[in-house]
Amino acid sequence: MTDAGVRPFHVYVRIAVELFLASTILGIALYLVFPEIPKLIVAAVKHRVERLAAVLPFGRERITVAILIWNSVVVLLCVFGGVLALLIDRTILSIVPSRLRHRLERPPYADALIRLARWMGYEVSRYREADVILTLRLGPLVVPFINGVAAGSFFASVADKFGVHRMIKLLLLPHGLIELPTVIAAAALGLYLADHLIHRERVHRRWPDASLRPPSWVVRSVSYCLFALTAAAYLEVHVSPKLLAGSAGCVLR
Repeated sequence: MTDAGVRPFHVYVRIAVELFLASTILGIALYLVFPEIPKLIVAAVKHRVERLAAVLPFGRERITVAILIWNSVVVLLCVFGGVLALLIDRTILSIVPSRLRHRLERPPYADALIRLARWMGYEVSRYREADVILTLRLGPLVVPFINGVAAGSFFASVADKFGVHRMIKLLLLPHGLIELPTVIAAAALGLYLADHLIHRERVHRRWPDASLRPPSWVVRSVSYCLFALTAAAYLEVHVSPKLLAGSAGCVLR
């Protein structure tokens, strides 16, 4: 991405896919060094879902709703995580004392962030501008990176302990075929939104304090992602366990 503008959406999808695959390879490498990582991930996922389900008033569908809520949070963070971080940053700067605000507006690592933004293709000279660009651009990539590392370590563990056929069967479970593409699509939406906001505000010379309102089609696309996750949550609870035929396995989000 350069200052020329916003790329076609499929470019952002490719970036998200490449990041997920790279982080999956990293997850496999981590399993080889720390084989206990998948067990810790499984325990953490199970614990958070069960704790949320325990306070939900949906009877036998509590697990389904808990999974849907957690996955929805993942998608919303993918798309709007950078914007949310930027809003928090602005709020903090608006309430801190003026002396501390001056330090926050030019921290010791300011030059490093400016160089990083330039390396990414942006012509910037001010720390605040570089900070906004990096927050918006890197925010959507955190979730798919974490998911890729978790998935890579988990599937490496399954292949090691139960064989490649078991790993392939896990990869083909219907809810996973919906969840992972949805997370990747959400990351692509977040990247598109970041570049849209960056380009729009730089063109109108209101940088970096202008409106962060997203385009309407991005909001509509998020609603489609949430609909897909609803179907995935139902399949995860009611269909995938039967297809797995009671064998060891767990879904990583």
